[in-house]
Amino acid sequence: MRPYLLILGMVGMGLLAWKLFPLLHPDDRTRIQRRIHQLEASMSYEGGSGNFAHARAADKIRSLFTADAKVELQGTRSQWQLSGRGEIQSAVLQARRRYPEGIQVKLTDPLFEAVSPRQATHLITARASSGKGEELMLAILEMTWVKQEEQKWHLQKVALREGLDWSTPLGASQ
Repeated sequence: MRPYLLILGMVGMGLLAWKLFPLLHPDDRTRIQRRIHQLEASMSYEGGSGNFAHARAADKIRSLFTADAKVELQGTRSQWQLSGRGEIQSAVLQARRRYPEGIQVKLTDPLFEAVSPRQATHLITARASSGKGEELMLAILEMTWVKQEEQKWHLQKVALREGLDWSTPLGASQ
């Protein structure tokens, strides 16, 4: 009876290792999706948040971008053409002052088409609404990520994908 317990224990350990491996060693797409969730969480906030919370979130967002990052977006009320981490951080703080009632951001349905060991490009649906329920943005964005120090992915470019035509190849919005 003991050999069966040993075999059963070995099989159980193998299954546990098989299930834990992806969690401990995620692939690049999973790492980028985690960064997307960090970006989404840092961009969203409730009304009444204090200045310290706004500054901390803006700093988190800043850290997700490369030093030479570009952001080209247009919402229902605003247009952004930003270059570099400093401008991105300033724009985040200005948006938070402009909407004290809060903003809810949802980044959904990432579609990866180009993934290499050092760079990845994908499309994603972005929806932003104010705490009052006003829709601020509904767009398809093209995001370019590059792998930098410590094997972390950073955003190099975020651009509005013109129209809602998913058949246009990546890079055609430039």
